[in-house]
Amino acid sequence: MADGQGSAGDLEHAQASQEDPNNNSAAANVDQEALQTAKSELQQKMAEVTDNPPTEQPPPPSVNAADDMYYMEPAPDPFNKAITYLEQHNILQIFQNMTANIIYQKPENPVEFMISEIAEMKKQRDSGPAKK
Repeated sequence: MADGQGSAGDLEHAQASQEDPNNNSAAANVDQEALQTAKSELQQKMAEVTDNPPTEQPPPPSVNAADDMYYMEPAPDPFNKAITYLEQHNILQIFQNMTANIIYQKPENPVEFMISEIAEMKKQRDSGPAKK
C-alpha cells in the first residue's frame, strides 16, 4: 500500500464484492474495511496535496513591462567629450599651426620653439584683438 497501487486494488476488489450478492457476509465485511481504509488514505493524500500546493514554477512575469523599466541617463562618451573640449578651445588648430611652423622652419630645439610660439600667442591674446 506504500506505493498507492495496493489501495486502488483494494478499492476495486471492495467495490466488486459489494456488487456481488453471492458473497458471504464475512468477506463483505473485510471488503468494507478495505474500502474504508482506501477511502481514508485517498482523502488523506488529497488533503496533503490541497494544503501544500506545489510551488515549482516561478510567478509569471508582469503583464506591463513598462512598470519594470526606468530611464537611465546614458554614460558620457569620454572620446566625444574630449573632442568637444578641444574644438571649443581651438586646441586642434593651435597644434596644427605649430606643427606646420615646425615643419616649415625646422628649428634645432622644437620644444623651445613651441614654448616661444605659445608665449607669443598668449601675448597676442592678452593685448586684445590686433588693430589693422
